[in-house]
Amino acid sequence: MRAWGADLGALPAALWLRLQAWPADAIFAALAGLRLLISVLLVLEVPRLESHDGFYFHHGGDQDYYFEYALVLLRGSYARLFSVNMGQPAMLAAFSWLLHGLVFEDVLTIAVLVNGFLLAGLSVILVGRLALELTSDRLTAIFAAGLWAGMPWLLWLAFGLHPNAVQLRMPYVPGVAWLHTIADGPALFFSLLGMYYTARTLRQPDLATAVLAGIAFGVSLLFRIQFVILLLVALLALAIGRRWLAGCAALACAALAYVPQVVYNRLASMQAGMPGVIPWLPGYVYFGLIDPVSAEVYWSNPKLNVFVLAASAGTGIWMGGVVLLALALLAVLAAACVRALGAGRALLLLGGIPGSIGITLFTAIYWQNLFRFTLPAIPIFAILVGWGASILWQRYAAAPRAA
Repeated sequence: MRAWGADLGALPAALWLRLQAWPADAIFAALAGLRLLISVLLVLEVPRLESHDGFYFHHGGDQDYYFEYALVLLRGSYARLFSVNMGQPAMLAAFSWLLHGLVFEDVLTIAVLVNGFLLAGLSVILVGRLALELTSDRLTAIFAAGLWAGMPWLLWLAFGLHPNAVQLRMPYVPGVAWLHTIADGPALFFSLLGMYYTARTLRQPDLATAVLAGIAFGVSLLFRIQFVILLLVALLALAIGRRWLAGCAALACAALAYVPQVVYNRLASMQAGMPGVIPWLPGYVYFGLIDPVSAEVYWSNPKLNVFVLAASAGTGIWMGGVVLLALALLAVLAAACVRALGAGRALLLLGGIPGSIGITLFTAIYWQNLFRFTLPAIPIFAILVGWGASILWQRYAAAPRAA
C-alpha cells in the first residue's frame, strides 16, 4: 500500500516530464481538437441547452439584424445605417453569395462552422501561442490553452451553482463557444492575433510583424469597434518597449483596415440625409458614449453611466470602496507581473482583460448584460490563471520531495 501511495505521489512529476517531451504546438493542436469535439457535442445537445435546434443557438434575434446588413452589402447599396460594424455582415453576405441564400437559415450552418469550429479551434492554438509569447513558460501556455478549450463545459458546470442555471446556460455556453453567428468570436480572434504579433514585436523588433499586428487589430474593429481598447493597449506596450516605428506601422495598418467601415458609414449617412453622423463609429447610438446623430455626450447621463447611477442612488461610497480595493489588488498584481515579465508584456496581459471588455465597461449597458460582455475577457484571463497555476505546479506539485 505504501509503494502504491509513493507511485501516486510521483504521478504529477512524471506527467510534467512527459508534457515536456511533447512539442508545444502538438499539445495546442490536441486541445484545439478537444474544443472541436465540445462544439460537435453541443450541436448534438450534449449537454442539453434550451432554445436550441441543431446549428441554431438562441441569441435574441441579433442574427437576423446582422443578416439584414448582409443583404444590404450583397446588393451593393448603402440603404441604411446599422448599429453594428460590417465584419460579420460581410461574412454572411459572402456565404449568401456562395450558397445563393436569401434567408438567414440558408447561411446558418456555414456561419456556425466558421465561427464555432474554424475560428474557435484556431483560437485555442492562438491562446497557447500568446501565453507562450507573453510568459515564456510552456506550462502556462498548456494550462491556458486547456482552460480555454474546455471553457464551454466549464461554464456550463459553473452556472449549475446559480438558481437560474437554465436561463444562463442557454445563451452564454454557446456564446463562449462562439457558436452564435454574431461578431463576438471573430472580433476576439483577430484581437488575440493582434496581441500575439504585438508580443512578438516586443521580443524581437520586426516591422513586418508590427504590420500584421495592425492589420489584425483593424480587422477586429470591423467586427466590434469596442475592442479598440486592445489596440490602444498594444500601442502603449510598444511605446513602453520603445518600438516607435513598429507602433506607427501598427496604427497605420489598423486605420487602413478600418477604412471600408468609414466609407460605408459616410455614404450611408449621406444617403439617409444625416451628414452629421461620425463615420468612424458604427451607425447611430454606440453603447452610451455618444450619439453621433445628435452629437449628445452621454457620459454624464445616470441611465448610461454606472458610476453616476451609483452616486445618484446613494451607493457611491460603497462603489468607491470596491473600486479602490480593486485598484490596490491590481497594483500588487501589476508590480509582480512587471517584475516577472517586463512592463510591455505585463501591460498586454493585464490590460488585455479590461481591454477585451472594451468601452462598455464604463457604461450601464455592461452591468445590464454582465455575462455576455465579460465573455471576451475569458481567453486572456485564462492566460493569467494558467500562469498562476504554472507557478503553483512548479513550486509544489512538480518539485522533487526530500526523502
